[in-house]
Amino acid sequence: MKHYKFFKTSLQIAFTIVLSSMIYSCLNSKKEEVVIELPAEKNEAKIADMHKEADAQFLVNATQISLAQIKLGNLAQQLGSSKTIRDLGKMTQTEHTQSLAEVTELAKSKTVTIPTTLTFDGEAAFNALNTKSSKDFDKAYSDMMINSHQNAIALFEKTCNDSKDTDIREWATKTLPTLKMHLAQAEQAQKEANRK
Repeated sequence: MKHYKFFKTSLQIAFTIVLSSMIYSCLNSKKEEVVIELPAEKNEAKIADMHKEADAQFLVNATQISLAQIKLGNLAQQLGSSKTIRDLGKMTQTEHTQSLAEVTELAKSKTVTIPTTLTFDGEAAFNALNTKSSKDFDKAYSDMMINSHQNAIALFEKTCNDSKDTDIREWATKTLPTLKMHLAQAEQAQKEANRK
């Protein structure tokens, strides 16, 4: 009788161990399924966020470009020694003021926060130009306009090609010809400044 009870108890323990192992195994296989599926879901979400993040950064960068061009354009009208430089300053100030209004509306519609003041680099560029004499100013300003507009064009072209947001892509495409015109005017101004 004692042997039977011992055998019965041993059998129950063995059954419990086997049952626990099976349950643990099932749970683990479910965990593995979840682990396998989750990265794909996370990657999809991450890719979507990356596009939105790139678009948001573009709006921030476009805003910074316009803020800088407005302030530098105003300075060019004050310190430029040639009519070409003063006209370039007036044109960039006027057209980037319009561009700033448009990007502000676009950012608002996309719930993107954009800057309202110049960056540290923008302020440094302004301060560097503000200390130039009129003759030196023309060359330094035209050089800066060429460099900044080349960078802006590259940024806008990338957005035209890469953005998944129709509104942002259309605005970048619409603004691009204006930036190219500014670059052409800056190159002309640089030629004149180099002849002095």
